[in-house]
Order: sequence, then C-alpha cells, then structure tokens
Amino acid sequence: SLILNRVLKITLSTADAIICVSHTCRDNLIVRAAIDPSVVHAIPNAVDPSKFTPDPAKRPKDGRVKVVVVSRLVYRKGVDLLVGIVPQLCSKFTNVDFIIGGDGGKRLDLEEMVERERLQDRVEF
Repeated sequence: SLILNRVLKITLSTADAIICVSHTCRDNLIVRAAIDPSVVHAIPNAVDPSKFTPDPAKRPKDGRVKVVVVSRLVYRKGVDLLVGIVPQLCSKFTNVDFIIGGDGGKRLDLEEMVERERLQDRVEF
C-alpha cells in the first residue's frame, strides 16, 4: 500500500544498514521504500546441508519419494505455483508423494486441487 511504502521510507531513511532475509525481500524493499541499495543487504536464512543429508539406508524400500513443503500457504510464498505443479509431478512420477504443512489464505486452493485431481492418496496436510 502507498501508506506502508511511505512509512517504510520515513522509518528506514536514516538507517546505516538494513538486513533482509532474501534477495527478493531486498529488491522489494529498495523499490517500495526508495532506499539507497548500498545500505540494504541480504543474508539468507542459513541451512547447513551436511546436517540434512539423508541416510540411504533409511530410505523406504518401496522407492517412494516424499516432498515436504512447510510454509505459510499464501500467494507471496508461491502456493499458486505449487497448486499448478503438484498434479503434473504426480502424473509424471508415480512414486512421488507430498506432505504439506502450514496454514494461510491459499490452503483452500491446495485442498481443492487435491480433490479436483483426486490426489488424496498422494498429498497429505
């Protein structure tokens, strides 16, 4: 909204440095608040992939792959993309299932997609 943009511009105009959690957030803030890009930095949330390497011995013997999505289920998080791609992936890869965790305004869209595409056995909430 225009009011929020103005509030951002006023409150952040004297900041020496601003940190955003993603490059997209950084770019959006620079545009919305008309801030000098040199003071806005992106430091993405860190994940150490070595701590999340699956143990091949613990993989399901049936060869099923679980795709886990945990997010606020809102448009700006890309839920509309998820609604479009889940049916395609389920059709193309018969061994792929989805676990979706979260809540938000677009959860109903996901639930309707599961019903419409008859994916109740492949997608769980």
